[in-house]
Amino acid sequence: MITDILQENFFVHTVIPRERSIDCGLPLKEIGYLDAVQVRKELIYDEMLEITVRLASAEPFAVDYLDGKRYETPFPHVLIKKPGVHHVYATREPRKAFFIQYYPESAAELEARGMSFDPLIWQISLTESLTAILEKLLNVTALIHLPMMREKADMLAWAFLLELLEFRQHDICSDERFRKFQEIASYLQIHYLKSPDIVRLAHLHGLSERSFYRYWNKYYNESPVAFLNRLKLEYAKNNLIYTDMTISEIASKLGYSTIYFDRFFKRWTGQTPCSYRREISRQLFAPTPGKPGS
Repeated sequence: MITDILQENFFVHTVIPRERSIDCGLPLKEIGYLDAVQVRKELIYDEMLEITVRLASAEPFAVDYLDGKRYETPFPHVLIKKPGVHHVYATREPRKAFFIQYYPESAAELEARGMSFDPLIWQISLTESLTAILEKLLNVTALIHLPMMREKADMLAWAFLLELLEFRQHDICSDERFRKFQEIASYLQIHYLKSPDIVRLAHLHGLSERSFYRYWNKYYNESPVAFLNRLKLEYAKNNLIYTDMTISEIASKLGYSTIYFDRFFKRWTGQTPCSYRREISRQLFAPTPGKPGS
């Protein structure tokens, strides 16, 4: 096994205890969200089954060797890391990625339920429904110690997997225009903190402003501005939950004044950043029923 980690910035990495109050199917082992990962690896998976969604990269596509077969897959896409598979890959540029991990025996259980592991990698689109489930999974990680949250995570992960498998039934790579817009969306995923100029980005891809918006609305259920705002909101929430950054520091990273950030956050969530952080902190440190202090 060869592992050379050049950069690995976790926003979220939660190990989930195996015990459950209710059997909801396959128990999750870990959930993770990497804001930037840059690695070189050669390994055979044995201790887990992982479903990775590579969300975005400055690279146009990822190159993977799975059991000796070469794959070139545009972003975003799914990669299943199945026990026994020999995997070789390297990243030239940092990537954003989200993953859910199961115990290794889950692979056989999924196959028994009728799931095929061929292919192990395929392209997807970050639809509104898929993104909503991903965000719910991230939110659950902060509350995993509370009653029924592990079970909720299991059910959300199953819904997430079904959404991903649906894309495998369609050849979305055959639409060249769609691939171009996937590249644009991937660029926005990487550079959203810089508030990219949408019109300039359209012109760089050979599109007039009118054509860009017409085709964007065909492929996505939210406007480019709403897309960027959702990414910024996700960034703000993650930093409010998982880091000690001050509200003014988060605002500065987003290119906002503290006053504007306060209004922006409240418009989308109904809460100020300060009240959101307080509420999450209360939930995080709430005593678990049945334990001392509860």
